[in-house]
Amino acid sequence: VFDAGGLSGVYTIGGASPSYNNLATAINALHTQGICSSVIFNIRPGTYNENIVINHIKGADSTNTVTFKSEIGNTATINGVFNPGTVVLDGAHDIIFDSITISGNAISIKLQNDPCRNISILNSYIDNAISAQATVHKFHVINCMVMDLINIQPTWYADGCSDIRIENNFIQGKLFLFKVDGARVINNDIHDYVYLEFVYNFQIIGNKIEHLTNGSTGSSLTLRTLSSSLNRGLVENNFIYTSFIGASPIYYAPKSDATDYTDIFNNSLFVDNNSSGAKALITTGNDNPNVLRFYNNNIQMANTNPFISLGNNYSMFEFNNNNYYRSAPFVGNFAISAQTYSTIVNWQVALGYDYNSYLTNPGFISGSSDLHIGTIYQLDGTGNSISNLSIDIDGDIRTPSYPD
Repeated sequence: VFDAGGLSGVYTIGGASPSYNNLATAINALHTQGICSSVIFNIRPGTYNENIVINHIKGADSTNTVTFKSEIGNTATINGVFNPGTVVLDGAHDIIFDSITISGNAISIKLQNDPCRNISILNSYIDNAISAQATVHKFHVINCMVMDLINIQPTWYADGCSDIRIENNFIQGKLFLFKVDGARVINNDIHDYVYLEFVYNFQIIGNKIEHLTNGSTGSSLTLRTLSSSLNRGLVENNFIYTSFIGASPIYYAPKSDATDYTDIFNNSLFVDNNSSGAKALITTGNDNPNVLRFYNNNIQMANTNPFISLGNNYSMFEFNNNNYYRSAPFVGNFAISAQTYSTIVNWQVALGYDYNSYLTNPGFISGSSDLHIGTIYQLDGTGNSISNLSIDIDGDIRTPSYPD
């Protein structure tokens, strides 16, 4: 039931003859009056030196939302002047921030106290971290510049999160997702690492992950996941580059609670460091036989470590149509537990898979910045056709029968 006295329609903040002089008075009106239909606050150009806290808004729901946006382009800046965050969403719901710069403090946007739901950050410049230390349902960060980390990490005893979308962003920091059912990380440019723990039903698609020497420690993509056979985890069409000492592009270490089902398809992986611990893919076993499928991946190594290092419980793994390359004279090797295999033939016999894989220079165009294949055509048409995976990282259609 909506309050007839609630806010409704479009209001202005700041500038000449505004509805509200600043964000604090607008938010106070929201808290005291609630809303009776969707509300948009157009923020006039300028810098607003204030911290804001948004709580539960009476009348707000998935249809009747509250939007804060720059009136013109992205010309409004909310600049926090004290901790714990510039924008604090305290059990808030049905809130949209669109085309705003949020700066100041170590944390630009903080979600706290369960549950927060239906929160969208769109087309904005986020100067510091985004941190959710609460259960969050339907949290979307889309088309943003985030100049620090994104951390979705409810407390251990809290309920898990759901419907987390991180899409089309530039992220100058790590991405950490914990206890999430339904994570979509799509078409981002990430300049550190990605870490998933207790994550179900996830998609990591079309990202460029550059784990450079000035990044944080850890592998470029860590999967400590628990996806089911009906909703398999998917890592597809990513460019993953690491020059950080000791870092591997992919570390697959499922949680021991249940069998994990994950597909790693059509990725380009480049290990550009000489550390003894760096491989293209490292897996560790748990108490359950996990089901990993590793197809159509293009790998280049700048060291003499094994391309692939498998731990225990690999009996249900499948490998095929991959390409492994490092410069001659050392061709390559592979490892299963403590046993190493100096040739791809020995690896194929030991594993029982990977018979359609290659040892060819992929001709990556430009190392960390561009893992597209150049004018080298030996790998054309050598992929495994996978249903429902018909496009590449550029959105181009793959040849159905013999994809690259």
